[in-house]
Amino acid sequence: IGDATLPLTDITDEAYRSIMGANVDGVFFGARAVLASMAERRRGDIIVTASIAGLSGFGGDVAYTTTKHAVVGLVKALGATLEQQGLDICISALCPGFVDTPLIAGTVKELVTALGLPVIEGDRVAEAAMQILDVRANGSQWIVWGDTIRQHTEPELIEYPAS
Repeated sequence: IGDATLPLTDITDEAYRSIMGANVDGVFFGARAVLASMAERRRGDIIVTASIAGLSGFGGDVAYTTTKHAVVGLVKALGATLEQQGLDICISALCPGFVDTPLIAGTVKELVTALGLPVIEGDRVAEAAMQILDVRANGSQWIVWGDTIRQHTEPELIEYPAS
């Protein structure tokens, strides 16, 4: 969490680059690294981790929310692209709320709990990943919140005609 929760005017260039590198570049380059071999087989599944913050936004975590929206955008755009290419490669985003990890340990976990928000066990997120693999909805986002695992629905991606 650290510098990512600072007001936008206080986030250093280094802190911004660090969180973008971990949360966006890692997903982008990871997907790119596996796509070639999946394309050869014409089939595959990619599940990336975004966050509930990538579907809405939380005040006070501008940098983090920005990165998670970028990951959701990548999943939507790449999913549509893979379908257009006729490949049976499915990319989806897991969008959990607060997962019981060291990232929310201590005071953050206490605050989340005090606000009455659910803290999700890691096993629940793994269950969601297995459900995603069963459903195979390309470009989809999956909310994991408390006991709920559901596909997030919203308007379709706008496709522009080829020029």
